[in-house]
Amino acid sequence: MPRILASIGTLRRAFAPALSAGGLAYLAGLLVGVVPICSAAQSNETSALAFSNDPTPLEMHQEIERPSRFLDLSAAKDRLDAQVSRMGGYPAWTASLSSWREEAGQLISLEDQIAIVGLDKHLFTRGGVEYVLDDSLVYMPTAERAFDVICAFHKLLQSRGVDLILVPVPSREEVYPDKLSAACPSHLMVSPQSTQFLQALLDVDVEVVDLREAFLDEREKHDELLYPIAEIHWGTYGIRRAAAEIAPRLQRYTSTSSEKRVVYLEKLTRITREGALVPYLPAEAKAEYPAAEWDVIQVLNPDESQYQDTEQSPVVVVGDSFTMRYINQAGHLSAHIAKELGFPVSTLSKKGDGPQSLRMLTVKDPKNLASRRVAVWVISSICLGDRYADQWHMPRPLP
Repeated sequence: MPRILASIGTLRRAFAPALSAGGLAYLAGLLVGVVPICSAAQSNETSALAFSNDPTPLEMHQEIERPSRFLDLSAAKDRLDAQVSRMGGYPAWTASLSSWREEAGQLISLEDQIAIVGLDKHLFTRGGVEYVLDDSLVYMPTAERAFDVICAFHKLLQSRGVDLILVPVPSREEVYPDKLSAACPSHLMVSPQSTQFLQALLDVDVEVVDLREAFLDEREKHDELLYPIAEIHWGTYGIRRAAAEIAPRLQRYTSTSSEKRVVYLEKLTRITREGALVPYLPAEAKAEYPAAEWDVIQVLNPDESQYQDTEQSPVVVVGDSFTMRYINQAGHLSAHIAKELGFPVSTLSKKGDGPQSLRMLTVKDPKNLASRRVAVWVISSICLGDRYADQWHMPRPLP
């Protein structure tokens, strides 16, 4: 066990072992490529998107003062401690999931396929199921690499006066666990290992945003699913709720002059798409999942033109394909964060490789670090598990 883990006192959070599973290929070839993003005016979300040269209405980031690097994380720690307490502690929490985990494990042991059919036609992924069945993300030998790399990036950015906020995006298995197996307990919280991992990060002063309970709350508020039924990525209501949870953490980076804020608008539109998991179904099952209409909440400028990110904002969202969702419609995460804050933000995305996405900021964008105040690192929670262990690499020294 690395020395840093041995010193943070997380042994008090250890819980009873649960069913774990190995890994096979997960959505191979689905999420690939390197895409720096800062413009929504492109026809294909998988193409390289250039930064816009035309700044959005008010470049208030020039007036924003650098805050203190220190942030009291006690409130975030208290929320996670309360979460564990409500579950009766880690051993009781894990015990409450035993039947659900057993049935979920059987689903991925029956067939060697990527897409797993759950209840009410919900589709899940083998990788997502394996992630929620992991015993621990902190003490798993290979997954310790994720912890160490996150901490290293945190320290590297702090050396340049840039804060880091980690935002793991809950997998659809964490948001709809009752559609994976009817044995799911009523509390619906099926990833105690995620809580343990986030607590360990907070113990070493890495700021995190936990979206799981917010998403479980949000899923009951809309007719449309937070994750379309055959899709691995979040839908528009998940994106908007995530922005609402992240934005309050960013208020300390904003100007106090409210009169200079941009009042962005929202517009509801609809697009027609096939779910990304449909191609991974057996041929006879694909007909059950035709292309469907999905809501997209667009963010518009005051003149009703589409919002565009700016190249050098103090707030930069860095992440995987989740940060690209609906970027062509100006409905992506950064657009909704900008609406909450009242000024444009930047986006750097690396599709299909969340663990390496922050490297773009430190390797490909080091000259812009002077203008940054905070990096919001958004990655699929699945990337924290054993399956993606070989993608976590320590940051290179800054020039």
